[in-house]
Amino acid sequence: HNFARAQTRLTSRMGSFFSRLFGAAFGSKQLRVLLLGLDNAGKTTTLLQMIGKQGETVPTIGFSVEKVKFGNVEFVVWDVAGQERLRPFWRHYYRGTSGVIFIVDATDKDRMAVAKKELHGILKEEELKYASLLILSNKMDLKGAMTTEEVAKHLDLATITTKTNKIFPTVAKTGQGLKEAITWLSNNMKPISSYNDAKG
Repeated sequence: HNFARAQTRLTSRMGSFFSRLFGAAFGSKQLRVLLLGLDNAGKTTTLLQMIGKQGETVPTIGFSVEKVKFGNVEFVVWDVAGQERLRPFWRHYYRGTSGVIFIVDATDKDRMAVAKKELHGILKEEELKYASLLILSNKMDLKGAMTTEEVAKHLDLATITTKTNKIFPTVAKTGQGLKEAITWLSNNMKPISSYNDAKG
């Protein structure tokens, strides 16, 4: 079963900008972030940049996890597979999520409508009611990439009024734009404590 063959990677990277940002922003809370988006959007490459790693990636089957520890803070990032057959499993990861990073391939015009459908579906999920939303318009360095404004229009971001959200242009392979984006998320995300726990 493909979904059962999930890869979990737990690492501690004190030196990454990601850990420094969130270490400064929060106290002794565990913060959960989901990396979502269609397959080939650049989710795993983005995650590797967050923890200061580089290298070739393969499509994620199931999920990958990176745990960043710094002081009393533990930050957990979940990279969830984006293939069509696996997207229904996204909902299993929503519980306790403080932030969602939705990554879009700015060159993939043919599937922008699909990305919009998945994104707006996420917005309706009760368990993500209080999660902040960061949209990354990725692969901006490639020929044919749409502008951030064009991506925002295709995703109909102007209609999102119930959730803190912002879109940033990024190049995951080099990390371009990622620090600014994660800084925004760190400043606009709150720990989810009793809300989901109360639901049992």
